[in-house]
Amino acid sequence: MFVKMGDDPERLRRALSKMLRFTAFVSFPAMFGLALVAPEFIEILLGPKWLSSAQLLRIICIGGAFLPLSLLFSNFIISRGKSGIYMWNTIAQGLALLAAILVIHFLGGGIFAMVWAYVGITVLWLCIWGIFARREIGFPFVQLLKDLLPFMLLAAASMLFTSYVTSGLGSIYLLLPLRIVVAAAAYLSLLYVCRAKILRECLDYLFKKTH
Repeated sequence: MFVKMGDDPERLRRALSKMLRFTAFVSFPAMFGLALVAPEFIEILLGPKWLSSAQLLRIICIGGAFLPLSLLFSNFIISRGKSGIYMWNTIAQGLALLAAILVIHFLGGGIFAMVWAYVGITVLWLCIWGIFARREIGFPFVQLLKDLLPFMLLAAASMLFTSYVTSGLGSIYLLLPLRIVVAAAAYLSLLYVCRAKILRECLDYLFKKTH
């Protein structure tokens, strides 16, 4: 799609912005939701002895929410014929991750510090991909924040609300599906109240597909 748009910067900026919003619309609630149900998910899937890994999964989910956004940016760079930028930027990210893990290891840091470093570098590299997008088509960093922050904040608020209202339930077999349903309802309700355009567009698309 990006290739077919040619060299029209304004059209490319609009398309990239819309795709960022849609990706954030899905990615943040999906990953934050998995972080919310991590203890129940781990215990049911793997058993109680793996329950201690739930906190690690929660941290990884934070970084995982940003990975599809970085992937979108990297594909955009490739579509512009800048495979060299993609290659060297990917290599640099890998080296940064390796260096962070080695430094933390030599300083005596544990696995939690390494996972947090992974999350930090993942978020940082989204910003670096954004810099290259700005160089290519003048995509402003402020626009990146406008496209991502609303969905990130609404998803986080939905998960906090869900955690609070379901905290008294004891059975993990009831807690897991209930949290999924409540979180999804809370997130979609907040989007509706905020009149999110992407929600209306998705609903219109679904209704067209079913009729």
